[in-house]
Amino acid sequence: LEFEEYAGRHAGGAPLVDLAVSHTEDRLPADQRYGQRGGFYGWAKSRDACKSLAEHRWLATEERWSVTYAGRCDGGVRSKDYRCGAFSSSFPRDTVDMLSSLGKNVTSVFFKNGDALGSPPAEEVDDLGLREAMLFAEPIRRAGEDFISAKMEGKPFLAVHCRRTDFLKARKGTTPDPMAIVEQINGILGELGYDRVFVAT
Repeated sequence: LEFEEYAGRHAGGAPLVDLAVSHTEDRLPADQRYGQRGGFYGWAKSRDACKSLAEHRWLATEERWSVTYAGRCDGGVRSKDYRCGAFSSSFPRDTVDMLSSLGKNVTSVFFKNGDALGSPPAEEVDDLGLREAMLFAEPIRRAGEDFISAKMEGKPFLAVHCRRTDFLKARKGTTPDPMAIVEQINGILGELGYDRVFVAT
């Protein structure tokens, strides 16, 4: 989702969130954090416990934090709160535990500098209601829709992501060969009654 498109969803064109989060995997003493849940060790009592804090400033007139967005998009993201979360690891479970620790009043979270963290399993993302919030930028969505209309002619199709080259280095013993992939695809096409498939590699 592009910055401008997200901002346009809010009155006045400001990108608003309930909570902005930076994280640390440093071991914070128990008396310096609160709200532990599973692999999420809780919120640091001091935001400065996160060494990689985003550039931020308090906007007194709006009573919100302005937190720098990727690429320094104009104005940044405006958040009611900006916290430092203590993670036990970079495993996806910690992210899920962090989100699960939030109350129902928090409906939008801006997670800063989480590129190295793994993505939670799809079913856990669904349980948190996040799947429907994941959108590609509008030009990408439009290009995809145009491709589907032109190539699939309105018929149902199977979309498959096949990875081999990089997986052969780390998972050679469990990565299927091309013929095994074809057999799996044909089997699913048969089960669904489809005759069209899109393969991404």
